[in-house]
Amino acid sequence: MKKGTVILMDNRDYNEPMNDYCSPEEERYERPLYETAEEYNQAHRTPVYETAEEYNQATREQSQYAYSQFQNNYNSNSYNSNSTNYYSSGRYTNLGGVVLDENGKPLKNSFGIKLTLSIMEMLCCCASCFTLVTGIISCIFTCQANTCYKEGRYDEYKSKSNVSTILLVVGAIFAGISIIYNAISLPTSMDSFWEEFKIEFEKELENELGYDIDLEEFWNDMMSGDDIFYENGYFTEGDYEDFYNENAVHENFEDFNQIIVNGVTVSLPCTYADLEAAGFFMNPSDLNTEIESDSSWFFQIHGNGKAYIADVEIQNTTDKNITAKEGLVVYMDFYYEGEEEKEIYEGYEFVNGLDLFATIDETLALLGEPNSGYFEESEYGYRQYYCWEYEYADGYYSYISVTFYDGVLYDIGINNGPY
Repeated sequence: MKKGTVILMDNRDYNEPMNDYCSPEEERYERPLYETAEEYNQAHRTPVYETAEEYNQATREQSQYAYSQFQNNYNSNSYNSNSTNYYSSGRYTNLGGVVLDENGKPLKNSFGIKLTLSIMEMLCCCASCFTLVTGIISCIFTCQANTCYKEGRYDEYKSKSNVSTILLVVGAIFAGISIIYNAISLPTSMDSFWEEFKIEFEKELENELGYDIDLEEFWNDMMSGDDIFYENGYFTEGDYEDFYNENAVHENFEDFNQIIVNGVTVSLPCTYADLEAAGFFMNPSDLNTEIESDSSWFFQIHGNGKAYIADVEIQNTTDKNITAKEGLVVYMDFYYEGEEEKEIYEGYEFVNGLDLFATIDETLALLGEPNSGYFEESEYGYRQYYCWEYEYADGYYSYISVTFYDGVLYDIGINNGPY
């Protein structure tokens, strides 16, 4: 061998199967065996170069050939994600398993955004029922396209994805048209709806009341605060009469502020302990309610077991916060709502022998001429209210009030405490 000769050595075993670059349709093959060493050497003779220039020339040719083969594979083969083999489609690249679209960019799966848009179109069914249909169909095609993408069926993926896109665009166009149309026609539709509603409401109200009404006047009365009273089964506009006579002639009874319960006397103002002594009690949670300085709260009190008896006002006359149990009881209001409650109020006695079962004439005879009051028709009947003011001491607000419905005593209120 001449000096400077370069020998390219190839250590591969040519009798092993050739596995590189086989298509799925091609079967693997084996290198044919040679009968003699001379045949083998003739077929695979190692080139011998006389000079380094010859070696460099041959190397450049081999490199150019390898690059050309790589370019051919890059442009003509597609990667099959389910195996290590390749198949020809003429559209995708097999480099690293990256799939390209027609623009040479990586093919992306638009499943997330299209699924979101499909659901939004389904929710826009109030704008147009057509968008509900397109949204549902688009959602189906989007899910099918996602499956094709995961399985490597990219042609099917693109087809179904395109159908989904078209449906989304069509649905969006119809939704936009519907929204614009509704926005234009809404004022007219609302006016028509309101007119129909008023007609139907007026009919229902007339059937309920038993006589014809003018709905406009009815609403005006309601909104202006005019009194609408219930009389003989019908709503009518009643007359409200009130009076005030500061020079009324009546006795300033010393016992006007007393309530006698089964022989036990409570005089207002009093403490909660005084109420308990007469058989009254409040809910434990109310007793612990905090009352701020120079303010008051109203509570319910009970008696005769668990029966609700009256409302009371408890006042804080101190300069610090206290609980209701520590406050001053300045007002009590007793309600008698019918014969079913008569047993509860047996044994209750008020100023000058007044009780909750007195008539109007009996009450006026016992208490004298009231200082103020009013009369009106109400939904509960004909209401008569009378109030007697008393002088107790400077800075005190002292009075008794009674209310009658259709001549039956309903309420007795007693107030005596700092004004």
